[in-house]
Amino acid sequence: MNRRRNLPSRRQWALRLGLLAALLMLLTGVISVVLPLHHLTPGQVREAAARRQGAVETQPIASRRFQGLSWQLSANDQLLLLSPYRFGFRDGWETDGSSAPAADRTQAEGPICCLGLSVTDSDGIYVQVAGLVSLEPAVAARITLPARQPGGPPVTADVDILSDRHGQRYFWLCRQASAKESLDLSRASITLLDAGGHPLAATGLPPENQSHFSLSHDASRTAVSK
Repeated sequence: MNRRRNLPSRRQWALRLGLLAALLMLLTGVISVVLPLHHLTPGQVREAAARRQGAVETQPIASRRFQGLSWQLSANDQLLLLSPYRFGFRDGWETDGSSAPAADRTQAEGPICCLGLSVTDSDGIYVQVAGLVSLEPAVAARITLPARQPGGPPVTADVDILSDRHGQRYFWLCRQASAKESLDLSRASITLLDAGGHPLAATGLPPENQSHFSLSHDASRTAVSK
């Protein structure tokens, strides 16, 4: 004998439909609040940083993971940009474009357009130096960071000159600095080398192309001072 199933009453159906409608309204509210607060892509971060420079969005050249963040080197005809990215709220320093050093390509003299970034946090000192190169024989860039103590030996690092998928040539140094290195990037120098290690061209790092800041951590957010 088949047992007769008890169908939900009208009141039960109404309660179920009401609960479902309430859940849908809650979900819609959460989405409408949360999505506008987030940068969904690194491209939005690049766009925000470029706007701060009065330029249109730059196109990516290369990306790296460094200092616990994703970094992008990007450029357009007017601007070279180095921007950090971490998925988070719009008021984070990693997403609002405030920490991105930039170089005006239209003002660059010679075959090198370069920028620099130094960061101090509780874990140490971090330095990035990057640039675009238009000198074809150059295969490496020698980056010299001055010593902290007067008369001390400078610190040098050679990095390869690479090409992006459009043939744009660039170099990019990322390193955790030691206590003997200086954060005064205005005294840093960049020398292009040929395949035999011979110097081809050299430049300093213009102050307007540098960014310096320190990070302090508390339980709620990251604070930045330049």
